Amino acid sequence: MLEIFSVKVTEVMGGLQWPLDVYGHVAVRDSLDRKRNYIFRRDREDCQTLASPQDASLKLTGPSRGVVLMDPVLFEVDLKVESSGTPFECEDKVLSYHAFFYNNIVHTRDIGFAQKRVESTEHSTMEFVFAHVKHAVEATIEVQVVEGSTDFMARFIARIAGIDEDVVLLDSLDRKVVVTDDGLVMFQRRVVAVKEEGMTGLLTLHVEATGGGDGASIVKKLGFRPRVALRSQAFMTLGFCKLSIVVAWSMLK
Repeated sequence: MLEIFSVKVTEVMGGLQWPLDVYGHVAVRDSLDRKRNYIFRRDREDCQTLASPQDASLKLTGPSRGVVLMDPVLFEVDLKVESSGTPFECEDKVLSYHAFFYNNIVHTRDIGFAQKRVESTEHSTMEFVFAHVKHAVEATIEVQVVEGSTDFMARFIARIAGIDEDVVLLDSLDRKVVVTDDGLVMFQRRVVAVKEEGMTGLLTLHVEATGGGDGASIVKKLGFRPRVALRSQAFMTLGFCKLSIVVAWSMLK
């Protein structure tokens, strides 16, 4: 399976200038169904502002399911920059309109390592960071507040054993996390590819949260051994609340 860690705009050309109000989509297609599996998708009314080359990572919201690597995977990019002062989309500028393949057969030597792929077009250069995770299972993560306060800010990241990159599930920055009426924490993304083979596979969930009266930051982590099916559950106490963490495991074929 393919795990996508980040997508970043590193350079702009063709008259584009920072900051950029970006909308459109980045998606992947695999051989499981050939449909678009969106990893970033925003309408013109919900642009993401990229302030500078140092703050230009897209806030990924997918994939909605694991990306399988039975055949080469197609990346599709269709991003635009909203032109200020006009309500018309036809006056917006293209940031990137591009497609490329990741050939897992050619890159067998890179299995299990994070890879950087740089793609340049007429108006921008973008960097994609991903990894081919061999013998992987799909982990879908759900976090629910079961006791205490829902009034807190937090950053949730997942890590895969052996790969030094973060999968950002949620980063509320300086805003409170969004929690449903039944306590479910609304993540940006929930699906992670985890190596299942032997005892080396491990999914680690890292949480940094700020809440309560003193505003102190609490940092904790939990590890989950992968399974080929069913679910794993654990609990985490942050001081001001208690979280239930459920990981649903699945093999995609």
